[in-house]
Amino acid sequence: MDNPAVPTAREGRVLRWTARILGLLFISIFLAFFIPDWLTKGRFPVDPDRIPMTIALFVSFLGLLIAWKWEGIGGLLALLSILAFGALGLQTPGRPGGTILLCVMYLLPAVLFILVWRRMKTRHRAPPGTAHS
Repeated sequence: MDNPAVPTAREGRVLRWTARILGLLFISIFLAFFIPDWLTKGRFPVDPDRIPMTIALFVSFLGLLIAWKWEGIGGLLALLSILAFGALGLQTPGRPGGTILLCVMYLLPAVLFILVWRRMKTRHRAPPGTAHS
C-alpha cells in the first residue's frame, strides 16, 4: 500500500515546474519595467538610498535561477535575499505596499523550491518497501 507521507514523483514535478514558471514570470515582469526605464533614462533607475534593496532583489533573482539546478541552495538564497529586501524596504521612507507585494511575489517561488528540495530529499530517504511512484 502507498504511504501518503511519501511524495510522489508527479507531485515533485508539479511543484518544481510551478516554482520555475512563477520565478521566471515574476523576474520577467520586473525586468520588463526596469530595463526600459534604465534605457530611456540612460542611467541606473534607482535612487542611491535604494541600491542595497535593489542588490538584494537581484540576488533573489539569481537564487531563483540557481534553483533550476539546485532547488535547496537556490531557494534558500532567494528566500534570504528577499527577506533582506523586505527588511531594507520597510525601513525606507515611502509607502510599503510595493515592497510587500514584491516580497510576497518572490517568496512564493523561493518557498516552493525549498519544498521541492525537502520533498525530494524525503522521497529519496523513504524506508525500504514504500512506494516511489
